[in-house]
Amino acid sequence: ELESNLDTTNNVLDLYSGVGTLSIVSSKKAKKVLSIEVNKNSYMNAVANLELNNIDNVDFMCGKVEDLIDKISVNIIKEFLPNKIIYISCEPMTLARDIKLLSENYTLNKVKCFDMFPNTYHVETFCVLERKF
Repeated sequence: ELESNLDTTNNVLDLYSGVGTLSIVSSKKAKKVLSIEVNKNSYMNAVANLELNNIDNVDFMCGKVEDLIDKISVNIIKEFLPNKIIYISCEPMTLARDIKLLSENYTLNKVKCFDMFPNTYHVETFCVLERKF
């Protein structure tokens, strides 16, 4: 699903990226991927995953997203207003909060849920938001 919504003109921000699984999948179609992860062990594993998979269009940063987002060469999402946002989340509360915050400028066009965390309230959710014009 992720790859079918990307093309070689897209730049991807993978925030809270863990060991880089989604970054690696995205790198197959995207122009460039920038990933941020706060956990140093996850970050080190992500860098190793890039080497193991011979991927050269992904950059990883180690630190808090909230601290590093302003250092990235793109503006905050609401200022930058990309045409499409692919939002993947395992936290329904923050997903709902963020979609509400983005709803002024974006329409939620696709939602797919995956129960990857049985017996918890977490649901992996894949969303595509497209900019309103």
